[in-house]
Amino acid sequence: MACERAGKAPQGQRLVSDRWMITGWMGRSHQSFGYVSLICLLLLLPSISAVWSAPAMTTRGCTYTIPPDVDVVDGRRNYAQVKPGDILCLPAGERGNLKLLNLQGVAGSPITVRNAGGKVRISGEEFLSGGIGIVNSAYLRVTGTGTSSACGAPFAPSRQECGIEIGPVHKGIKVDTNKGTPHHIEIDHVFIHDTSTVTRTRGIAIHPVEGQLISGFYVHHNYIRKTTAEGIYVGTEPNDRPIEVLGKLEDVGVSYNLIEEIEYDGIKVKVAVDNVKIHHNIIRNVGLSGTDNHDSGILQAFSVGHVYNNYVENSRQGIRMGRDLEAPGTH
Repeated sequence: MACERAGKAPQGQRLVSDRWMITGWMGRSHQSFGYVSLICLLLLLPSISAVWSAPAMTTRGCTYTIPPDVDVVDGRRNYAQVKPGDILCLPAGERGNLKLLNLQGVAGSPITVRNAGGKVRISGEEFLSGGIGIVNSAYLRVTGTGTSSACGAPFAPSRQECGIEIGPVHKGIKVDTNKGTPHHIEIDHVFIHDTSTVTRTRGIAIHPVEGQLISGFYVHHNYIRKTTAEGIYVGTEPNDRPIEVLGKLEDVGVSYNLIEEIEYDGIKVKVAVDNVKIHHNIIRNVGLSGTDNHDSGILQAFSVGHVYNNYVENSRQGIRMGRDLEAPGTH
């Protein structure tokens, strides 16, 4: 059955947000907030069970709506009609885990998945990929700005109004790199909390596989609390392999995130080799497991980049970096 098309947005309403994190990628940059940083550092730097029914309802400003009983959105199957620039809306309320597969936007016309009509709450452990899993997608934005933009470091915990809430779950959001090479993925205004207590899992994660180069990963204005591993982990562990074979990232931005009560590092970035920016994050109470080498507010290794205007409180180590690679331009 074909997905039902929504009506046009009212006059003057924008279908695609132009508020993006990195100037020149998809639109204008976010304005910074007036926070005095205490730590400032500059480096030199399927077998898938899918529901095939079409959306049964639409929401103003949305191209398609994803009903609560749909747990797999596949741009090659049940949502094959989706094209660059479309907005896929999650109606307010409770729902289970969600997989986003084969959603291919283009530069200047991303596909957007956002909440509509209020907060969306995702919980449960249906998929090991977590509350939201992203597979083989490009120029894709997952955002909780459907009703409010009050989320992340610019706002106190009591003032968070993130439009998408994920938790309790096995893990928060994972970008799968084993089934294609995702690129230009943006995750913003999402509240992730209470990941698995059975195994150590992360809030937001992407891990390139051997020989893979992932371009464009932007994580900003999120609130992450109570994860049993890192709050945000971008990259992969070299494990004594040569730089030539390692999975790598470029064009990475991690900014304006509020991260609290984390058992491992607050933010970890590894093998990110070009255009890396980590800034304006607030990180409190991390490394709570007491595990050696997993106790930093920010850990950056085997990477280049700029780390600045971050605030770290109650961490065994504030901002840590090292373990040089024998490759030009890494630190």
